[in-house]
Amino acid sequence: AGEEEELGGVRSRLQAFLEGSDYYSTQTVLGALRGTRLWLEQVLVNQKIGDHKEALHLLTFTMRDKERAVRYCEQLGTQEGYLTLLDMLLSQDPPLYADAVRLLGSKGAALNPLRVLEALSDEMPMQAAYSPLVRMLRDRMHRKRAGQVVKGLTRSHSLAVAQDRVVSLAEHIEMTGDRACRVCNVRIGTKVFGLYPNGVLVCYRCMMRNGKDAQHICPVTGRDFSKEGDL
Repeated sequence: AGEEEELGGVRSRLQAFLEGSDYYSTQTVLGALRGTRLWLEQVLVNQKIGDHKEALHLLTFTMRDKERAVRYCEQLGTQEGYLTLLDMLLSQDPPLYADAVRLLGSKGAALNPLRVLEALSDEMPMQAAYSPLVRMLRDRMHRKRAGQVVKGLTRSHSLAVAQDRVVSLAEHIEMTGDRACRVCNVRIGTKVFGLYPNGVLVCYRCMMRNGKDAQHICPVTGRDFSKEGDL
């Protein structure tokens, strides 16, 4: 028992090194691991070099750990892993239809239904794939509708910003002899001044204290109009 625990600890450190370190030759390590029973270590190195097909093959058929293979696909976060694993399952003799259906059910809704249909073999009973395919189509339609709603809301916001801009540009201010700068309280008189969309009137010198931000940040309120649209 002690030797097994010690060996388990060594393997854990080896796996952590293979997964996290860039200071080894992946091809040399793969050559040394082939022919051994260090299958998970081989999976980690294949994952590191981007050979996901070999990694999935080891998990699914050598280690016979299909659940771990599915988790591997989830970690990849792309359709390619799922489609590669689906092709492997359907390429067996006989095809592993039940495992293929479970795979589609696990994350099937995130896949493109058309690509899944292309990957399915002609011999696969369609009643077996019917439920996951229907879920995929429903999810795709839902995401499409949600995208249209977001697009519509974004367009409405853009129109509102544009309307505010037009209103701001249409505003005018009446200059009288007693109008003063809101920052230094000095009368504007005939001096050059700046007027912000919120109605704050400042002299040119106070406005330019903000440097490059002078045109879009109000020196009185600190309001940044550049974040509210193209003002």
